[in-house]
Amino acid sequence: MVDGNFRIKLEGLDTLQELLERAGDQATPMLAQALVAEMQLVFRESQRRVPVGVTGNLKSSGRVKPPVVTANTVTVTLGYGGAARKYAAVVHQLPRMGINWTKPGTGSHFLADPLNEKLPDIERAIRDRLERMLST
Repeated sequence: MVDGNFRIKLEGLDTLQELLERAGDQATPMLAQALVAEMQLVFRESQRRVPVGVTGNLKSSGRVKPPVVTANTVTVTLGYGGAARKYAAVVHQLPRMGINWTKPGTGSHFLADPLNEKLPDIERAIRDRLERMLST
């Protein structure tokens, strides 16, 4: 389950480690690129699920930010906010029952649900992206 900030920690993954070693100096930028691509998929699905009110401010506030790279961490941030920050938090956490959303398929947990659905496959997806990058 995702609640607020979350981390995906990839460790003990021999195949992924081997790919990163093969990438050499390009390992970190390649990993960052793969993570951004996977988070963009999550974001696109969240855009389909985010409730749209009269202004559309909540949907238009969504972003996938560029990766932040430190010595041993690649961080990719995605979310909703800006002028709609407080509203985004309230709508995201509203109970699923008894709410009349603006269109079918939208509702609370519009970011957490797509992320939770992606998590079981994230290591494989990143590994596949790295393999494709290394084969070109």
